[in-house]
Amino acid sequence: MHPAAVVLIIALTRGEHMTELISSSDRVSWVLPKVKLDQQRAAGIVIDEDLVTVAAMTATVTSIDGGIATLDTNATVTTLDVPRRKKHRRKISQTVTVDARNTPQRVRLSPEDAATADLPAGAVSVGSSWTTHESVLTTLGSGMLAVRHTVTACDGNKVTVLVHGSGKIVGVEYDLPHLLPGAMLLDGTAIYDRTAGTFVSEHYAVHNSLLKPDGAEHIGFDEHEVVSIMTSITR
Repeated sequence: MHPAAVVLIIALTRGEHMTELISSSDRVSWVLPKVKLDQQRAAGIVIDEDLVTVAAMTATVTSIDGGIATLDTNATVTTLDVPRRKKHRRKISQTVTVDARNTPQRVRLSPEDAATADLPAGAVSVGSSWTTHESVLTTLGSGMLAVRHTVTACDGNKVTVLVHGSGKIVGVEYDLPHLLPGAMLLDGTAIYDRTAGTFVSEHYAVHNSLLKPDGAEHIGFDEHEVVSIMTSITR
């Protein structure tokens, strides 16, 4: 028998401390016919951009007002530009807000943030599914991502949600309008912890592309990103 239904809400209280570790590997490849690609490589042009990022964040819940939690956050973000062998480190401090259903507080989300946005109002159990539609911004441009969620396991305090998202890139942020529309795909899992009152483990694979036929081959850009988010709460 499956455990009783669970309401997935972000349940924070004043004074709580949160730590989060976000790691990602983002590879954007320039797609050209082989002859042209070989010419660019021979000229020393980087064909495969590869950025590895690790963000270590701490946050304190400073207030709860009208169901909205305010958090003061501090993060150290380290990035490695792999092909150029350059490392950069910066510190970011900001104040953010979050409500129980994780309603988006920004106009556009990253694909990984979209994965757990707009949580369902009702209780869920194994087999429950719901779909959200989120405005997202990717490296290759913006668009609307339809995200399908399915509860695959309820094990004690942990609820596992399978995530699959798809959509079209229609924004021109990458300044390549002739390659639009592009495609977005998101697949992964998110684990919700009933004791912590939040998602504590998330792993996603993101595939975005801006590709057009060029004879028998293609031109454009192809992005593959892997993202891992680990979160813990201290009361």
